[in-house]
Amino acid sequence: MDDIRTAESVLIDVLGPLRVRVAERELALPSHRERALLVLLASRANQVVSADRLVEELWDGAPPAGAKITLRSYISHLRRLLDVDGPGTGPIATVARGYRLVMSPDDLDVSRFREHVAAGHRHLREEKPRVALDDFDQALALWRGDPLHELAHHSAVLALTAELDALREGAREGRLRALVDLGRHAEALPVLESLATREPHRESLHELLMLALHRSGRTADALDAHRRLRDSLREQLGIDPGQQIGQLLESILNRDPRLELSGSVSHDLVAARTDAGQSTKDLIIELTRAVESMSVQLARVLSTVGSPDVGWQGGEREPWTRRSSAHGAPTAMAS
Repeated sequence: MDDIRTAESVLIDVLGPLRVRVAERELALPSHRERALLVLLASRANQVVSADRLVEELWDGAPPAGAKITLRSYISHLRRLLDVDGPGTGPIATVARGYRLVMSPDDLDVSRFREHVAAGHRHLREEKPRVALDDFDQALALWRGDPLHELAHHSAVLALTAELDALREGAREGRLRALVDLGRHAEALPVLESLATREPHRESLHELLMLALHRSGRTADALDAHRRLRDSLREQLGIDPGQQIGQLLESILNRDPRLELSGSVSHDLVAARTDAGQSTKDLIIELTRAVESMSVQLARVLSTVGSPDVGWQGGEREPWTRRSSAHGAPTAMAS
């Protein structure tokens, strides 16, 4: 990247109230628009942001006369605060008809957060749940509260916080999927059940909840979770659950063995439990009991519902067994 100057002593955090630190000293930015300006530049770090765009966003599409002059004044003040080693040494560069905040990703919490979330989802697709779990944990640990709540009246900042909230929800769900893939159902289930109650139409959460319940030997509860989702979607939205969760339902009813933990994940589970002090012998006993419990519950379910066709919402019947590229969850096998 041309003309890049790094500012290693400047740290900017937006995953909570805005925090700016220069040479380990926290700065006070009293002007709301100066704070919003720095956030807008930080959210597009190392990219050129035109002066026209900054003016539109800072004044919510209704800039007053002389707004560009005021913008230059804000930039000048921010530079005086951030130019640690003298004029022109800070991270704000004037480029063409705009400005660029030149920062290392390590010095921006939002950059680190995005990188960890992307890595977590990538590792889920690669069937590396232990690595994915670490990525998601590191991403979520960066949050210090509601991001930029003191700047909520700026529409451009609101758009940024909405994006960050969506990424955080994806990271939370990805973390839960990693736990389920690792066999840590007891840890994931309370959170999944709470989220599924709070978001009754979010199929990906219910899909994960069903899989976690089934793998925990609670197949009847997994089927009940599908029933609640189906009833809620029909009554409130007039639609049926999607094909993927329908395929999961049928695979559960068919006792598809490919829904169980893979050998590599089972090895990870043994390693995690033994690292925590649980002996291999105790773990085998625990797993055996779980399998026995699952078999008993599934036998009861099948005796109650009869044919596996019961509860199927129509469409071609295919097993829900292979992982999807987007989320690491099993999907339909190719015909």
